[in-house]
Amino acid sequence: MPGGHLENRLWIRQVPSFYSPAQVREYLSVVRFDPLPEESEIQEKKFERSVESLERLMRAHLTTFPWENTALHYSASHTMDVSPQGAFNRMVRDGNGSYCFGQNIVFLGILRSLGFRAYSGVARVNINWEKPEKQEVYTSHTHMLLFVQPHEGSNLTYFVDVGFGGDGLARPVPLVNGDESIVMGLGPAEENRLCKVPFPQSSLSAFACFDMSQLGILRGKLILGFSISSNIPEGQYLWTMEVREAFDGPYGPWRQMYRFSELEFFPVDCIDASLVVEQSQTGIIAEQVLCTKHYVDEQHPEHMYRIVAAGRRVTKQIPGQKEEVLRRFTSEQDRVDTLKEIFGLSFEQNATQNIKGRRPALAR
Repeated sequence: MPGGHLENRLWIRQVPSFYSPAQVREYLSVVRFDPLPEESEIQEKKFERSVESLERLMRAHLTTFPWENTALHYSASHTMDVSPQGAFNRMVRDGNGSYCFGQNIVFLGILRSLGFRAYSGVARVNINWEKPEKQEVYTSHTHMLLFVQPHEGSNLTYFVDVGFGGDGLARPVPLVNGDESIVMGLGPAEENRLCKVPFPQSSLSAFACFDMSQLGILRGKLILGFSISSNIPEGQYLWTMEVREAFDGPYGPWRQMYRFSELEFFPVDCIDASLVVEQSQTGIIAEQVLCTKHYVDEQHPEHMYRIVAAGRRVTKQIPGQKEEVLRRFTSEQDRVDTLKEIFGLSFEQNATQNIKGRRPALAR
């Protein structure tokens, strides 16, 4: 699975981490990474860096930390601390999870401490990604993701995301356009790939002086001394993360999850973008209490499945199979108790009072 390249074949510089070697060893112990390196080995960047070790780290992270937004609704402050130290404390030390910003900021810090060259980017999420028959509608920049160059002396680049939750990635994806980037999702019935295509809502065009509706007519003609050939870009091209699933037969259509450029997204941007999500009154994060955790399939240890809490129920989701309902909530206390029991989350003492008046609060 060779990687691709950033635009202009750029290299990612080695950047210091937010975390100390002691914190990184603490993280690796919590995610049960084996063998567990000593602090001195972390300090001296002796960790073996490869696509395979990157995938092992992703898998360990996904099966340890749930993707969740409970602090947004059940805490008195109704905030999600996604600063590097705040997210580390919530996840690694308190045994909770976070949403994309917290998940990926922690993973970025760990990768940098281990000697991986990595940086973070940002995406717009297609709110209709589960409904391919509907028109793509994109949010503002409210999803964080990572670019990683794992090999010493090489700028081969991989795309990584441990923070999407449902249908999110299970392994690194080579930064390559189209089918050459296809990787298995949680199991053989799920696949992900990257495509680089024009952003449908973009105002940008390679044909600034023409009506884009005439583009098909103009192609192949000589205009103002320039031949408009079929390989000229039609607008602003962005990377698109896609997923497809097979149910008792061939794969279904590719679904466009989110779109992103290669622009760097810094921790201060992460905190600001999270504030936008916290203050929003619409969208799935504002409207639902959500929690997703990944588990190893004991019958097929190379595969995983998801357990998801959303709305009034908890379901087990195996790609390619009908979801199984594990639990239904009858009250806020029932939901809190279930999130503690199944996902290992912790809550403030007055959690069920704090959610009153918010959109996802369960009516009695």
